[in-house]
Amino acid sequence: MILAPYIRREGRVERFVPRFREVVGRLIHMIEEVHARGVVLGDLSPNNILIDAETLRMWFIDFESAVHEDDEAALLAYGTRWGTPGFLHPDRASRDRLLPCDDWYAAAMLLYSSVVPATAFFALNPRARDLFLDELVALGVPARVRSVVSCLTAGRVDEAKSVLADWEDG
Repeated sequence: MILAPYIRREGRVERFVPRFREVVGRLIHMIEEVHARGVVLGDLSPNNILIDAETLRMWFIDFESAVHEDDEAALLAYGTRWGTPGFLHPDRASRDRLLPCDDWYAAAMLLYSSVVPATAFFALNPRARDLFLDELVALGVPARVRSVVSCLTAGRVDEAKSVLADWEDG
């Protein structure tokens, strides 16, 4: 479900948006469930999540970097070294453990990559993240896509859920 190459096709944005909203809601719920168990995934990317195209049922896979909050320090530090470029929180390398914000940032980049798969370039130019989204909004992507991505990037999960709830109601 990548939008960018097809954005100018008639009806494409309108077909994309309901699926995007559904995936966002499910993804947030799944991450909250994982975090409620004291686990941080650490490597959330398009390669580590399966989505059934018809039902939108989702599964996380590849847990080699996942850690539990009670793990010993060496294992917690080890988890910070695994990850997919373009999906790693910018502050991650400076820490000795994974934090929930790492998963939220990765979730934001996962959603971003469903709109335009450009996350690997953000290390070269961090401003590109906003520039790409602004251009896509100008082409018809709802501004709420940008809002949800921005909220999750900053770890403001409740605000992202609020944007999503208002979006579904409106």
